[in-house]
Amino acid sequence: MQILQQKQYYNEIITKGETLTFPINIPTNAKNLKITLAWSDIPTAPNAEKALVNDLDIILYHAASQQNWLPWVLNHFPHPDSLSQLPTRKADHLNNVEQITLENPIPGNYDIQVNGFNITTNFQEFSIVYQFDTLNYFQWGFPAKDDNILAGETAILRWETTLNENNNTLEYSINNGASWELIAENADLKHGYYRWQSPEALATAQLRLTHDNHIYLSEIFTLSQPLSLKVGFNCPDSTLLYWDANSDANNYIIYTLESEYLTPIITTNDTFVILYKNIYPSPYIAVAAVLSDSYNGMKSYAIQYENQGTACYIRNFLADLIDDNALLQLLLGTSYEVNNIVFEKLESGNYIPIATVPASDQPLFQFSDINLKPGINTYRARVNLNNGAILYSESASIYYEGKSGFYVFPNPVSQREELNILSKDTDNLRFILYDALGRQVLNQPLFANIENISLQKMTAGIYYYAVLGGNSKIGQGKLIIRLSF
Repeated sequence: MQILQQKQYYNEIITKGETLTFPINIPTNAKNLKITLAWSDIPTAPNAEKALVNDLDIILYHAASQQNWLPWVLNHFPHPDSLSQLPTRKADHLNNVEQITLENPIPGNYDIQVNGFNITTNFQEFSIVYQFDTLNYFQWGFPAKDDNILAGETAILRWETTLNENNNTLEYSINNGASWELIAENADLKHGYYRWQSPEALATAQLRLTHDNHIYLSEIFTLSQPLSLKVGFNCPDSTLLYWDANSDANNYIIYTLESEYLTPIITTNDTFVILYKNIYPSPYIAVAAVLSDSYNGMKSYAIQYENQGTACYIRNFLADLIDDNALLQLLLGTSYEVNNIVFEKLESGNYIPIATVPASDQPLFQFSDINLKPGINTYRARVNLNNGAILYSESASIYYEGKSGFYVFPNPVSQREELNILSKDTDNLRFILYDALGRQVLNQPLFANIENISLQKMTAGIYYYAVLGGNSKIGQGKLIIRLSF
């Protein structure tokens, strides 16, 4: 890019036998001069002895010293000894790329001469490009302007230089150069890189290398970590997104996917944003910290907020049996604009409130129900918002076998229903059913904490059951099977 910006190139057309001259000036502190000639050759005939058709030659001429230099050419004779030889300077009649180099060029004016040695077409287009290094040259490669280095992690700093590795100091600043912190003394410059453990900071930063009282500054870059974007709620008309605050951020910028690119849409100093879907229909969102008018921190990973497991406020609702209590847990995406949480229990076909928990900054709400009844206990949570809106969770059920360790229900039971047997311990348990005359009509092992037994082959009437653990009876009772119509 620098060669293009400095216009160190020529694009021209040449004919057979023509010689074109291009002047260049080499300064006093130059070294490692490289001049390259290249052209796009036409295709040769099939099975031709040589691939090159249009043949151009390049010569570098220095009038003051009456010296000239030809390009480097390898020995192409097909033998290992020949192919392994170092290149020599001579005219190249095999390749359409030729290069001349001078390690320590004499300063002054030079002429690059291109000759149309053998051109079979009317003309041939070609290009020349040249470059050279300078003594005491140092150029930062990474980071460059607008690059970001992950804060608190190892970054590889890169440069190009002709400096030796002695008498240098490598430093960084995160306060606009007001003070500098040491990275390394006498860094090994010849490798062109250094592994730097960056500080844990959200800031603009700059590097400097000091060598023999000469200072080489990098461009300004940023130190940051991507923010973690989370979904507070995803309702039909709007969604709430939030992230952790950073005291070093001036504010935050929100991006959404428009067409093919993330486009900034909102700047805020809050750590959340509510997006209305009729205005911002794309579900792909990212966020970045703003450090100044010109620099932003690293964008978060763009999320698709509809796939993050959060519905309209409610992430999940769980009911777990802990000893003889039911632990109810409601996890919200956010408690923003939540008034309170009401836990409800299903009783006789209706949900009855059993606890009200006021809103808090934490998204997790819990309640323990100590009034369990044997059988199925079903719960749900109700979220009351400040604007009067009400949201309900899905229902969650637990199975409680009671103090006896087992429970049989429903009782009475219809012939078309399944009989449910809850047991706390399933180790070698059996369920045995007797009719009114004492005859055994069912003997079934219990493998799970809840078993379902079909009664379609049973006649209506009164039965007696026993639950056996090994050879011991651990429970018994009466069962009524009703006639189904």
